[in-house]
Amino acid sequence: MIGAVGSSGGLAPQRRAIIGLGASLGDRRTTLSLAVQCLAAWPGVRCLDVSRVYESVPLGAARSLFLNAAVLVSTRRSPRALLEMCKSIERRLGRRPAARWADRVIDLDLLLVEGCVRRGQHLRLPHPGLLLRDFALIPAQEVAPSLRHGVACLCLRDAPPPSVRTGCRPVGSIALRVARETARSWSDQRQRNMKLFLDSPSLDQLRQASAWGVVDGVWSHACMLAGDGPDSPHAIRRTCQIVAGPVLAQTLSTEWQGLVAEGRLLARTNEHLVVCVPSTVDGLRATAVLVDDGIDVHVGLCFGPDEALSAAQAGAAYVSVFLGDYLDRIRPADLDRVKGIAALYADNPDLGTRILVDASRHAKHLPELAQAGVDIAVLPFFSLKSWCVPTEMVLTATEVGTVAERGALP
Repeated sequence: MIGAVGSSGGLAPQRRAIIGLGASLGDRRTTLSLAVQCLAAWPGVRCLDVSRVYESVPLGAARSLFLNAAVLVSTRRSPRALLEMCKSIERRLGRRPAARWADRVIDLDLLLVEGCVRRGQHLRLPHPGLLLRDFALIPAQEVAPSLRHGVACLCLRDAPPPSVRTGCRPVGSIALRVARETARSWSDQRQRNMKLFLDSPSLDQLRQASAWGVVDGVWSHACMLAGDGPDSPHAIRRTCQIVAGPVLAQTLSTEWQGLVAEGRLLARTNEHLVVCVPSTVDGLRATAVLVDDGIDVHVGLCFGPDEALSAAQAGAAYVSVFLGDYLDRIRPADLDRVKGIAALYADNPDLGTRILVDASRHAKHLPELAQAGVDIAVLPFFSLKSWCVPTEMVLTATEVGTVAERGALP
């Protein structure tokens, strides 16, 4: 169901993420402490909790004992931006390219982002080793026992014992004041299951809708690379600043090489930008390449489970499903198609793909779409306005003053 209007305006909801730390060279404890301080000072990232420091025996080519820890953060940053943050902090603290599994000055791994599954070559979420290695799982369980693993479909506290054991044992702590109360309160927060995206709004419409607190993203059907108009790269940046959530940007190419080139150029605009490609062979090939770059991709339009499964297997973060051309109703066959795709994704949570539908003709059917398993409904501004702010509930300035005088408003 769709929850109540929030108070965050156009900001994307905060998500928790777990970042694993490791070090085997130099002053390991100091390096871990510096890494935590870098995370705490990073723009848009707030540290909620830090685990104890654990010592573990090395794996692979490494020869020195490792110190490990985990940091729980809350953020509105995208997974791609969080990965870049980890790499940047590693460079700042002196890490240099080395052989896989070798000793290292510092290692930051993005282990888990709440509600996010990604399967790219350079960005895999949850981290494949999170449930397998004791030095990753034990600190993560300490800082976020209630956080849910998106592929295993269980809370970290319920994870089975890891198969890779390194004698992981606590040896100390990292001194940092963090909001532990805030970290605990996250488990009590409820999020909306189905989100609402605006369809190609103007900036004024987006600001107005964002003030209602129900807009989670934007889908632009126009090409955002052309000209200096409302869909120019400058307008994209302003759109992303307002909504601070996924912004789906259309591509024009039909061949996969062109789609990849356009997608990479679009992705530079903002970390939350999602590249839209067609549901074709070239579109799927471009999806696989872009996903390996850590870029979120939307594939559409899908007319059945086969296309939706192919898009998900290519790594698409979103697929749009055809919902029919009727203005006043949804055919049972179209709704069954959506339910079938939702069931397919539910049976394969490792795909991590979300279902998006164009609900411009079906605003009154939003509860029905949510029950069918739709993750995102896309509405034009005026449909969203009529749904969120019914005409009979809009008060004039005089009426608001009258109601306030009577004590009906705080």
